[in-house]
Amino acid sequence: MIYLAATLLPPTLRQSLIHSDAYTASWIYFATPADRGRLVLATKDFIFACFVLPYLALVGVLLLYFFRNPLHVLLELLLLALLTHFLLQLTTLFSPSLPFSQPVQKGSVPVPYCC
Repeated sequence: MIYLAATLLPPTLRQSLIHSDAYTASWIYFATPADRGRLVLATKDFIFACFVLPYLALVGVLLLYFFRNPLHVLLELLLLALLTHFLLQLTTLFSPSLPFSQPVQKGSVPVPYCC
């Protein structure tokens, strides 16, 4: 369940950051001199820094309590962080979107990793 939460939560959060009821306000991205590619990547970095890393810290504390081997826990967390970052990269590659720039689609299925 730890791996499932770590790999499925970030793309779901990314989809919720992309879709908004106020998507018509996304004109600001096209009116300002901001680089839209960097904004898309910043969304990925925000999710990783603000959601994935705290989750991994909590998991690390729990694993350290149960395993009592810091090296094992460190390698486990490193692998999980790299896997989650890679899956976020794939999601961003296959569906790059600006944050809060698409209308909410009720009852839609999130975009899978590979397609």
